[in-house]
Amino acid sequence: MLKPFSSRYNVPRSFLKPTGNLLVLLEEEYGDPLRITLDSISITKVCGHVSESHFPPVAQSQSGVNYNKDLTGRPKVLLHCPSRRNISRIVFASFGTPSGDCENYATGNCHLSSSRAIVEKACLGKKKCSIGLSDQHFGGEPCPGIPKTLLIDAHCT
Repeated sequence: MLKPFSSRYNVPRSFLKPTGNLLVLLEEEYGDPLRITLDSISITKVCGHVSESHFPPVAQSQSGVNYNKDLTGRPKVLLHCPSRRNISRIVFASFGTPSGDCENYATGNCHLSSSRAIVEKACLGKKKCSIGLSDQHFGGEPCPGIPKTLLIDAHCT
């Protein structure tokens, strides 16, 4: 028996109307239409991880985060919550040498202790915010001569 091409499909909320939507699956020749279910998900987490020495992982570009550069050409993180949600909590923020990724992280040997407070001031209550990866933005140089990284984990409600 043939297997379906995919067992999960994403239908962006922006494609849906309030009522009268029709879903057509063309490749389910041997599937059971009575076993098809639709689930609604809600994005409540946005995370950004940029570094002076490395580009962000590709998987992070799908998390509601954009990576661009500020006017000085330095990397920055733009956190952006889904519609009708705002940044409500900064779970983790580290400017310095944090380790890990958006799923599992820790502060590194170099960490500016005011990182979280600075990100909270810039982002809490907003739909989106931009944080530049610069000593000037964070008000100090936590470890001279070492390439810096910025890792932020935030919740949207």
